[in-house]
Amino acid sequence: MPPKRRSSSKSAVFSAQNIRLAMVEASLLKRFLSVIADLLFINLTVAYPLNRVLDQIVPKQGFSELYSLVSSSSYLQGVSLLIMFAFSLVAFFYFSFFEAYLAQTPGMMLFRLKVVSEKGNLTLGRCMLRSLFVFPFFPFYLLWFLEPLFLLYRGKRLTEIFTNTKVIEAVPIDLSSWSSTSRM
Repeated sequence: MPPKRRSSSKSAVFSAQNIRLAMVEASLLKRFLSVIADLLFINLTVAYPLNRVLDQIVPKQGFSELYSLVSSSSYLQGVSLLIMFAFSLVAFFYFSFFEAYLAQTPGMMLFRLKVVSEKGNLTLGRCMLRSLFVFPFFPFYLLWFLEPLFLLYRGKRLTEIFTNTKVIEAVPIDLSSWSSTSRM
């Protein structure tokens, strides 16, 4: 059974609009939607502009014709692997740098999510480890299966366990639910 949202402690901050926000572990739905938003952002800013270049290299065909063409040419196989690796690197650095320097990606910003360290500072190295899931090569593609399983059944991704990090969300709260001792 998936873990319930929980707040390890009642911590709160004020937003720029002077709204009190509680910091709780992020919901699975918001985490999923933020990754989808990030992948769409990467696709629109990197992949879409390169479509014209790719159209000049590989003629537009159906999937089966394109597969036959690529599988019959070692040059096109190499180019395909190079393109796949390049896109993986872009996604890797996108997630790593945004998380390390802003503690959130643009997709996370949409859903008020942040990455925090449970021990020590949130470093670039930790964020790079968290982002290894983007590589479609062995052994990293195993994370495509392991990360969702860990997230569903342990409440954290496997790489979050290794890096002592977690994703939190800022939730507006009613001030009447806070006792006078928990107000900051």
